[in-house]
Amino acid sequence: MEVGSSELGLLLACLREDCEFSQVESIDWDYFLDLVDWHGVGPGVASLIIGNSAVPPRVVDCLRNCARMNAMKNLRISAEFMRVSAALVSSGISSIAYKGVVLSQYLYGSTGQRSVSDIDLIIRPEDVLETITCLEELGFEDGYGLSAPERRSILGHFFEYGFARDGVAVDLHWRVVQHVAWPSLDTEKMRNELVPFQFYGEQVQVFSPEWMLVILCIHAAQHEWTHLKMFADIAKLLSKHPELEWQVVEGLAADSHSRRSLLVSLSLAHSHLGVSLPTQMLKAIDDDGHVDQIADRVSSQFWTSRTDPTSEQNDWRWMLFRTQGEHWIDRLRYMGGMAFGLRISDFRAFSIPRALAWMYYLVRPFRVGFVRLKRSAISRKLKSVV
Repeated sequence: MEVGSSELGLLLACLREDCEFSQVESIDWDYFLDLVDWHGVGPGVASLIIGNSAVPPRVVDCLRNCARMNAMKNLRISAEFMRVSAALVSSGISSIAYKGVVLSQYLYGSTGQRSVSDIDLIIRPEDVLETITCLEELGFEDGYGLSAPERRSILGHFFEYGFARDGVAVDLHWRVVQHVAWPSLDTEKMRNELVPFQFYGEQVQVFSPEWMLVILCIHAAQHEWTHLKMFADIAKLLSKHPELEWQVVEGLAADSHSRRSLLVSLSLAHSHLGVSLPTQMLKAIDDDGHVDQIADRVSSQFWTSRTDPTSEQNDWRWMLFRTQGEHWIDRLRYMGGMAFGLRISDFRAFSIPRALAWMYYLVRPFRVGFVRLKRSAISRKLKSVV
């Protein structure tokens, strides 16, 4: 697979385990820094770029400052994580550390080696309200600015919800992905496969390597494989656990109807980050003739963008393309969920009593249609001006 630009090629080289680069001529360094920022891989790139005499000093200084700020921010997030985790334990609430600083420590041996934006915790659905009360007692407020009644109306239709305190965000998850668009892993079965991990002297629960790989691949697919940070994590996990039980991985992907998500993620990590895969997985990628086509489009179009390509991903043509060859039920679920699955903006647009919250699903198609028509009109107007 070819990369889209020399800047992306340099960035990918920085993320490989066998990182080796010497030719940095003709690099648009502003574009390179934009890519580093967009893909969330600043800390890892900084550790390789700093000290390289071929890189302009201003670029080195920028990456060094970003790495320093990221390390300081992650230390603060780590302290808040420990505080929240202790409060949940004292309240008898079981939580799973998901992504964030714990994943950074687990994969890279340091909380500062990964760009982190918030604290992600997976809790049981029945513990959601009690967990929210616990967070509010710690001083966290609703991250969306909604009232308690509005929030209760939303919780039954979402898979996550956010809170914030002094610039630190906590995302509560009671499913791995949005249930309307995506089949999800069995969260109760997931809890039987947790392993202990020491984080700043305290024991927390993390996923087994097999579960962690599938979850990371599903998460990457949920975001349309847009960010290279996700593949750096996948590469590091596979490097850390070379003796992975791949039959377990395939079984989990099959059970959650996420085989395509797994294969595209692995194909991208293998082709661009040099991740070694067993013969059975390489064969599975080859047997699905659509996997490499999707991976090629992701790397050539989405990875090279300086801006959020969400509008392209919400396009019907992309949805049809990325689901081609899948079972019609999975295809319909994904497309219907992406187009009509509820968003926070739907609840902000108008208020419906909690007992009638199902009516949001009836209104959603009209809101989507209106937004698309408005976007199309703006696009036509811009073209006519040009």
